[in-house]
Amino acid sequence: MMRDDLIQRLKDLDEEASLLFGEAERLHMVIVGGGALILMELLPRATHDIDVLDSSRKLHSLMESYDINTRVQTYINNFPYNYEDRLVPLPDIQGKIIDFYTASLEDIVIAKLYSYRGVDHEDITDPNVLRAI
Repeated sequence: MMRDDLIQRLKDLDEEASLLFGEAERLHMVIVGGGALILMELLPRATHDIDVLDSSRKLHSLMESYDINTRVQTYINNFPYNYEDRLVPLPDIQGKIIDFYTASLEDIVIAKLYSYRGVDHEDITDPNVLRAI
């Protein structure tokens, strides 16, 4: 998925959630990994799924059908204990019911430093990411 595909997928999730749960309650979702860097317009590559570090429990039943990966929760210890203090709202997605965020660029890079995957190393050494950090 490229950036436009990611945005559309998140908007579709928000639409379905608003139909199921109404618009009275605000829900949240924190996106990390390559998908977050793509949404921040720092990586031009595609991604297979959307990695979510934290989200409202009500969304869990919907997320799998949108290729949203919650297994990244396993890596919560790779993020600073207070990462929530630096969340970045995604301005391109004004959800009806969901507030979409990414972890900060610095926190994503720190988490990717713990990974042994080549793609994570490529992500954090991408010239756009290096310039932004």
